[in-house]
Amino acid sequence: MRVTDEKYFKAWRRATGGENISELRKIFVKFVKSKPQATFNYYTESAAVYSSRIEGNSLDLSRFINSQPRKRKFKAKEFAEIENLIAAYTFAKRRKITEANLLEAHGILSQNLLGKSEQGVYRKSKMAVLGGNRIEYFSPEHTKVKMLMTELFTDIAALCKTKLEPERAFYHIALVHLIFVHIHPFGDGNGRGARLLEKWFLSQHLGTASWRLPSEAYIWTHREAYYQNLRVLGEEFYELDYDLCIPFLQMLPAAMKPFTVFN
Repeated sequence: MRVTDEKYFKAWRRATGGENISELRKIFVKFVKSKPQATFNYYTESAAVYSSRIEGNSLDLSRFINSQPRKRKFKAKEFAEIENLIAAYTFAKRRKITEANLLEAHGILSQNLLGKSEQGVYRKSKMAVLGGNRIEYFSPEHTKVKMLMTELFTDIAALCKTKLEPERAFYHIALVHLIFVHIHPFGDGNGRGARLLEKWFLSQHLGTASWRLPSEAYIWTHREAYYQNLRVLGEEFYELDYDLCIPFLQMLPAAMKPFTVFN
């Protein structure tokens, strides 16, 4: 599956907003025109907190924002994870979306997740995704990761040569998210990296308002559906059934609530 593929676009559009009149475009315009309720820093902090919570970090937004550094010792690692992810979002906001910049962003966000030699580099060993007491997903061999990621970013670069309308921007970046987590290119930080990529891509096509899209908070609230929508495609990278991808692709536009009418 390539992220430039529009095989599922019509079915996805029908599921998210209608075949003839694009509800998604109207909703995104309404979202963009809505008055920001906070600063970019707040939206970035919120994104980093919720993205980290999806991965098991116990800190909520209020606790992170209101705690002073001198009081953080009891959760120092968890605070550092969030602060590093904030720095990665801030880095991305100033850079174009490229493979080299993704690696640099991963190096920033993974400082408290991985050893120095694994930060900002693709994994060099097998990777299986665990769920409870069982293996839920087998990612491709580490020897294939570089090739798969270069292919992914070749497609991203092709998409970035044209300014996409909201419908196609949301569709294609949701595919990027899905394929990225299936490649699972890093030793850790894959989910965080995929959610960062979503806003990074949208901001380059649809403007800086994309950075305040509460997609991480939406996934946190609907995390059981998020993992189920990933799980249903299959347990093996080489046997994935992308015909079942529509529910996953619907999650990103649904994050525009209360502006959306999506289920």
